Amino acid sequence: MKAEASLPVVTFRAAGVRFALPARQVVAMRPLGDAPSAAAAVEDLLGLPREAPPACLLHLRIRDTEMTVQVSGEVAMRQLPATSIHPLPPLVAACSRLKGLSAVALDEAGMIILIEPARL
Repeated sequence: MKAEASLPVVTFRAAGVRFALPARQVVAMRPLGDAPSAAAAVEDLLGLPREAPPACLLHLRIRDTEMTVQVSGEVAMRQLPATSIHPLPPLVAACSRLKGLSAVALDEAGMIILIEPARL
């Protein structure tokens, strides 16, 4: 039996919605702790309202640069089956105001929005 193709991603919540970033672009994850961080909140980068305080820092590598973002809630690494990932319809891609939107995935808990960090 052949193994199903999948995409490794890092998932998190922002503005009450589940998001995912390609795991290959996440260099490190660490708790925010008590020290203040100058890193931007992922909600600010996505153009969404903040609904919870940040709890984790994600260090991302985008092409030849690195950036750090604050995310709230639980952050997890998981595999999304390739069959669960759907490209955006052209009209949605053209009209969306959500920065970095690249695709959507569906699982047993609902929708996950895939983000391309280079477009944030």
